[in-house]
Amino acid sequence: MKAVEKTKMIAKEMAEGNFDDVVKIRGSFLLNSLYVYLMTQNTVTHRSLTSNSARHSPHRIGIVMVGSPACGMNSCTRGFVSICLSFGYQPVLIHNGWSGLAKDDQTILAEWKDVQFWTKDGGSNIVARPDTAKDTGLRAIAHDLAKHRISGLVIVGGFEAFESACQLLTGRATYPELCVPITVVPATIANNVPGCDFSLGADTALNQICKACDDLKQSAKSVQKCVYVVEVGGDSCGYLATMAGIATGADATYIKEEPFTVNDIKDKVQFLKNKFRTTKVKQGLLLRNEKANPNITLDVMYRIMAEEGMPDFQTRQVVLGYTQEGNRASAHDRYWGVEVGVKSASWIIKTMEKCGAKEGNFKVYTNDPDTVTVQSKACGGKGQTEMNSVPVASLIEKTNFRYRRPKNQWWMRMRVVNKILASIDAVIDDMPPAEEERDSVIWEKME
Repeated sequence: MKAVEKTKMIAKEMAEGNFDDVVKIRGSFLLNSLYVYLMTQNTVTHRSLTSNSARHSPHRIGIVMVGSPACGMNSCTRGFVSICLSFGYQPVLIHNGWSGLAKDDQTILAEWKDVQFWTKDGGSNIVARPDTAKDTGLRAIAHDLAKHRISGLVIVGGFEAFESACQLLTGRATYPELCVPITVVPATIANNVPGCDFSLGADTALNQICKACDDLKQSAKSVQKCVYVVEVGGDSCGYLATMAGIATGADATYIKEEPFTVNDIKDKVQFLKNKFRTTKVKQGLLLRNEKANPNITLDVMYRIMAEEGMPDFQTRQVVLGYTQEGNRASAHDRYWGVEVGVKSASWIIKTMEKCGAKEGNFKVYTNDPDTVTVQSKACGGKGQTEMNSVPVASLIEKTNFRYRRPKNQWWMRMRVVNKILASIDAVIDDMPPAEEERDSVIWEKME
């Protein structure tokens, strides 16, 4: 009834022309979307802003892609450039990761026309490289940041981007040039960046996996009683396998966070045999994370199921590989890419002004650990999502650097849902707490 009352109230406020109240009633999501839209439109309608000496700032803000390409990176770059130009700052596009800082022709001042139509493009137009800051050399990065007069830095990417931010934070004690505001925008299909529940590119990857699995299940109908064993990406994080398993109706999902043995696979074979014998189902689907088990590989699983499954069903194996990165970004990744680009640039500018830029000083300096952050998109209450900046220093103890993922992964609580939908005996009470670290002593012995 409250929702109905609010809906009627919107019509009333619209009729009276109280548009600000309409936006407030419709909630924080619309208000935030309106803010992002107006900020990006400010660049379009004021293209001569950068030539306005009254608001033109000498400070430059750089953006670099670190890790594997992910859909939404280009949308993020577009939002970033938009805000920088709107506030009179100079956006710098650093091509080819950290190595691009050393080359003048790969560290380019951006204009609006350069990124205006990037939203629809997948991957990264300025090229993402997997090398971390330490791989390239902190000394070289510090020198190049000073050479290009970069006073703030946005790092877009996966776990490599997070590692780079940690390394730059540690390197501040040795290289004062690194004492500038730095923020990380999580962008990886693995969704394994600490401090963030959702990463850019993960939604597009799930769409690609679901589409591929639907095609495979359709193919299995023609074959008659066929089980596909599909390997999905995600490094050592089982997010993609778990969520794709729920979305596609998989019979089981195997991830590194939940150790499994050959006996588990044999039990699944028997489960599938009974399923084919007692129902009209003609296809089966198993998903596994690419690093689910170093010994029970995809080929081992396939051979066990192919041997044990005959003559009740035949087995096929599929590796989705780089197709999961997608072609064009999904609507969610396009929108959120622009939003997080706007928010990251806004945070950098606000922090720079606190550190000297506001007074017109050419030098921006800060050694406060809170000025190296991750742009976090966290699950909020009542289906809402919240975005804020989380200091990297507070996330180090919450990170499993060995397996390159957070110790606390919210989606692990969805594993029981996965099992229930697969007709496996499970109860809600079996749902593990969010704080539980799933690494087992078994893995210590095996590896």
